[in-house]
Amino acid sequence: MPRQALAEDNDAEDFTEELHAIEDSGSESDDDLEQGSTSDDTRSDLGTARRIMTVPQPDAPMHEALEIAQQAYSAARLKLRTLKKEYTVLHAAIPARSRNKVLKKTSALDSQITRAGKKYAMFHYFWVMNGLFPTTPKPNVDPRSDTRWASPEAKLNGAMAELYQCVPKSLHKSMETYSQFGPLFRAAVSSERSNILHSLKDCAGLIFSSLKLDPTVFTAGPAEKKENEQLLALLKKHGEDEYMRLAPVLFTNPSAIVPDDFLKTPIMVKIIRVEIFGKASLSGKTKGHPKARGQRWDTQCCDCGAFLIDT
Repeated sequence: MPRQALAEDNDAEDFTEELHAIEDSGSESDDDLEQGSTSDDTRSDLGTARRIMTVPQPDAPMHEALEIAQQAYSAARLKLRTLKKEYTVLHAAIPARSRNKVLKKTSALDSQITRAGKKYAMFHYFWVMNGLFPTTPKPNVDPRSDTRWASPEAKLNGAMAELYQCVPKSLHKSMETYSQFGPLFRAAVSSERSNILHSLKDCAGLIFSSLKLDPTVFTAGPAEKKENEQLLALLKKHGEDEYMRLAPVLFTNPSAIVPDDFLKTPIMVKIIRVEIFGKASLSGKTKGHPKARGQRWDTQCCDCGAFLIDT
């Protein structure tokens, strides 16, 4: 028994010496780290960890050790919540079809150009004329003049003059000098056009409900649609001859075309409602749905460009 007690005393002394050796080496490495780093958070974390790892004295109250551990736990939990929020934001910014899951950096100018292109598709035209970029100011060209359509050159000049009215003044210089303005603007118009048409296609049955069409018309294939008499009657005069720009569907009564009824059909109203207020506006249940395009842009009225898009 004396030998066993002596051995235990020697083991305790050796264990105490090892703890002191670890603490001394740790303090030396910490001093080196503090000299090479200027981060207050790192020193705070090391200090907290050192206090937790320190073996309390036999007479030290247990609640002090628990208090230190609780503070460290609360700080770690707060950092974890912050990291989760940052991760969620970054994950949402990554394109859904990105293969390598890399966040593509976009400059503020590129974002403004994309936004302008989406508004152009929403309120003005679905397509951008070839040769429109880079632009040059056309102060002497009236986009509403009849001479705008006299020649291909006149059409291009009129479209360019109108573009200066559609795009914010802060982007006019970029339209003339920035080489990527045209590609970004065209891509935004194309993307927004697809989104608008997709939303209209999803609720085509409700939009054309006043015409009492066969529901299978909207789900049929292209070949079947070309032979559908109901559709042909809406796109051609008496359902025969060539397609018309002033299609019968644009009038109040497609079977009786009256000039004064042009663009006064309720179908046009429904299409504009879907574009600005979303599909839910047709059912009257807008609560609980995300804001539509027009609502995000604080649209207050509808101009002639929206009617041109609908036609």
